[in-house]
Amino acid sequence: MIEILKQLKNAIGRDKERHLYIENVWNVYSGSWEDSSLTTPTLRSGKPSKSLIMKELEKRFPVTWKKLARNADTSINLLRWASSKVGNIYDVPTTRLVNDEEVPQYDTAILQQTLSQLVPLSYALRNMFIRPMVVEGEILYDVIRPDQATVLPDPLNPRKLLAIAYKVGTRYVVWTKENHWVFGSQDFNNPILNPENPNNVNPYGIVPVVSVPNDFPIGSFWDTFGSNELYTSSIETAIALTDLRRLQQVASHKQPYLKGDPDKDFDRFAILDPANPIILRGKEATAGVLDLKADLQQGMSTILKIAGAVLSFMGFNPKIVTGESASPQSGFAILLQNADLEAVRDKLRTTWTLHEQSLYSVTRQVVEVERLHPENSSLESLPEGQITTLFGDTSNPLSPQEEKDYWHSRLQGGTTTLVDVLMELDGLSKESAEEKALEIEEYKNRSAVTSTFFPPPMEETEETIEEPEVNEEDI
Repeated sequence: MIEILKQLKNAIGRDKERHLYIENVWNVYSGSWEDSSLTTPTLRSGKPSKSLIMKELEKRFPVTWKKLARNADTSINLLRWASSKVGNIYDVPTTRLVNDEEVPQYDTAILQQTLSQLVPLSYALRNMFIRPMVVEGEILYDVIRPDQATVLPDPLNPRKLLAIAYKVGTRYVVWTKENHWVFGSQDFNNPILNPENPNNVNPYGIVPVVSVPNDFPIGSFWDTFGSNELYTSSIETAIALTDLRRLQQVASHKQPYLKGDPDKDFDRFAILDPANPIILRGKEATAGVLDLKADLQQGMSTILKIAGAVLSFMGFNPKIVTGESASPQSGFAILLQNADLEAVRDKLRTTWTLHEQSLYSVTRQVVEVERLHPENSSLESLPEGQITTLFGDTSNPLSPQEEKDYWHSRLQGGTTTLVDVLMELDGLSKESAEEKALEIEEYKNRSAVTSTFFPPPMEETEETIEEPEVNEEDI
């Protein structure tokens, strides 16, 4: 075990740059990249440091950045917005079945809410970790960010962990298959003594932490820069908006000027207060205006178009950002516009189906150990088996009439069956839909004989047409 601790210690040293970069991405995602005091404590050191947006402003405007910082505008956060939109696969009701049976003890609102927040985070930070726990008879979850963690992945299966070390406050928590330690520093020399577990034994026999990357790891466990386009675009958009706000103050109107001797020819503060009339006293004193106005509307339009272009490469409709179309649209039109976005979500659903199986397997093992404690005696064993995740629909629904028209056209075109239509529109099972379809066919056959809407076929009869007699007197 000493060898694993050495490997983890070395890996933490190699992870330093990755941790710093992901911490910055997290700052943007969480909205903590702006601070009005110009400084904010960093997550890693806890010491005051310039916030991320202030550092970026200082790079571009080394002389005037402090003045610009007063108007820092981070309102268009592309990283958070895009991650939330793409990663909303758990924002609609989801059903989980184990061996085709419901398991209410596991499929809880807590799990649904945790995963609802976890997917966007994994999309933005490219990986997350989740640890199932049992607290007072209830299954809860601890979420760990990748900038807090260092791992030793299984070389044969990168979705499994040989060991993980992650930071909680000033302490480092370490899990391996055999052991569990808590250290006061990253040197891993003297573990903090736990009287209930003096030998630092891992009671679960597995690493009770599940890695949930945004994508399946190929070539490298970490996909550190996978969201770099959104990260950098968010920063550049914030810088551009901040500069635009500065222009709004100094270049949205004509600038007055006074020429003369301050305090003698005019009040030196008169020009700063628009409610104060400007009075010129000296014979040589003059006043005028400078036209330095900038095209603020064009500036805003350019910023939004650039932001929309970035999002369009990710499957988003750029009009969402640019606001070019605010008119009501049909469900069909919205579905077409979001087709690429739904393709990205479908890929996420496939990925998270794998993650759900891994999470369930680990949770099952944790519950099996924790339920032996008196305070958790109400817990039952989770059944072993395959978990099936039935995701809800995140696409924009069609109106009832649009949906009826859609299925009617398919039925008329012969691309679907009446059974499929009944299953979709009435929510029937296949067996019930087949019975209903048979009843409809029988009713139509009966109606063909008795109903005026379906009259029976006419028998063919020969008609003799008599020619009228012609009277010669009438000719």
